[in-house]
Amino acid sequence: MAATFEVCTGKVFSFQSTAGNGGVGFYKVSPEITTGGDARIFVTGLPLSYAEIIQPVVSMDDRRLIYTFGSAWSEGQISLLLLLGESSTKGQAVNDVIRWYEENRVSKKKGPVQASSGGEGRDVFVIGMQMGAADPNINTQQITILTLASIDS
Repeated sequence: MAATFEVCTGKVFSFQSTAGNGGVGFYKVSPEITTGGDARIFVTGLPLSYAEIIQPVVSMDDRRLIYTFGSAWSEGQISLLLLLGESSTKGQAVNDVIRWYEENRVSKKKGPVQASSGGEGRDVFVIGMQMGAADPNINTQQITILTLASIDS
């Protein structure tokens, strides 16, 4: 049986509660990002970007050389969808996410947080956060937490 969802004014939230945040338990972040009231946070993605540290060299005789120096930090992000809850909460859920960021950013925590995607876990260092504009029609807000991870973590 197929399900059809249509965006409309108002709100309908359906979720399965899991430890460490998540929709159906595929993505997890530890320490968990918690909110008060009826607001909820879904981790919607944990993409990583891998890169080598290289130095390309241009030569006069059309030879191409690349010096390699190893693996760079893998850049990533934790993509969140914040379900804001009732308007009477006056942005408390947003403040909860900001407080989590302040407590877990690398300059304060001096260590990694655990992020996992399915069975793949990785220690990541929280280095930044971006917040999108809230959508008043469906009472949600996109948030991205920027991370760095070592390749072998």
